[in-house]
Amino acid sequence: AYFARQFKWAAPLPVNDPIAFLFDRASSLFKQYVRTGNPDYLRAAIASHRLYMGKLVRDAEPDSPRCGGGWSFDAVNPCDVKFVYIEPILLSLALTGDDTLHDDALIEKMARQWDLGGWSGVRGAYRKLDQHFTERNAGLGLVALTSAYELTGEQRYLDSVRKRVGWLSDHQATNPDGLPAEGCWRHSWQIHEGNDYDPDTDIRGCSPWMSENIIDGLWHAWHVTHDERIPDMITGFGQWLERHGWIDTVALKAEGYDWRNPCSGPDGQIVWYFGSSQVPRSRLIEVQESEGWYSDAHTVQMALPVAAARYFERDPERAKALDERLDRIENSYAVACAASSATPRRFNWNHRGSGVVPWLRQNAPSVDRR
Repeated sequence: AYFARQFKWAAPLPVNDPIAFLFDRASSLFKQYVRTGNPDYLRAAIASHRLYMGKLVRDAEPDSPRCGGGWSFDAVNPCDVKFVYIEPILLSLALTGDDTLHDDALIEKMARQWDLGGWSGVRGAYRKLDQHFTERNAGLGLVALTSAYELTGEQRYLDSVRKRVGWLSDHQATNPDGLPAEGCWRHSWQIHEGNDYDPDTDIRGCSPWMSENIIDGLWHAWHVTHDERIPDMITGFGQWLERHGWIDTVALKAEGYDWRNPCSGPDGQIVWYFGSSQVPRSRLIEVQESEGWYSDAHTVQMALPVAAARYFERDPERAKALDERLDRIENSYAVACAASSATPRRFNWNHRGSGVVPWLRQNAPSVDRR
């Protein structure tokens, strides 16, 4: 019902709004078609995919100023890799059989664009405290390279997937800040926001909602690598999220803070805009007051990291807590909130990764709680 209400305003092809494609509109629609069989979703997915494919730069090399393999639509810079998506090509081929819109040379350029990091230069292992890093780029890149391997079977793409999993494993377990591992991909809040780095005033932490992209990437990568580190990485983040990601709305409302959109209702869940165990709560409140109003718009996608953690969790008490969290997240599937089209790309971020949540919930192994 939540998706269907959003689809009422999101259905028309956004031919004049490239930002409405951020976080991969076509894949979000393809996945909902798989879940429901509704042909309206398939029609919209095909239309979005055709428009998307028509704007890819095919006649330049990835390391050229024109960024071959990038997406060039209106004001979108083709060197901005967060618009480079290989997953919808895979889904389109699987669901329609149409292989006329891509070839291996295009896939190679798109994958190479991710290896270069585009204009941001965000690539490689996380090795320095002031290194540029966002969970969005790390996760979307992993999804893209996994999809490239699934499309082509080329070993070099699988090697890249394994390398990226290794980067994330090292980042999570042996962070260069020397602080204890706690489950998230800790980095600089100032660098995350594109500001100057000052270690004396910085916050070391993670974006809960951007980290959903990493979990989506790890879930995809697990299917092609079966890397034994991935389940622990996912459950580790699930535990960090329980300890440091979710806002205690009751306690903070009593202090006069309530950053939720009123449409989500009194039981709607919300995460910190930037979470951390390393600073007093007052610092997180400052960030939330500045950047985090109505960040419960991201709660729908937060079901993915919780459901994925529950799928791999084997500790009875932790599994129970994750089940309870998923039940509470259901309060945030508010149709009244779905009616808002104020941020068109929200349609994609809500549904691209979280389309698998019902499957994860239905197939999570039972855990002995005796």
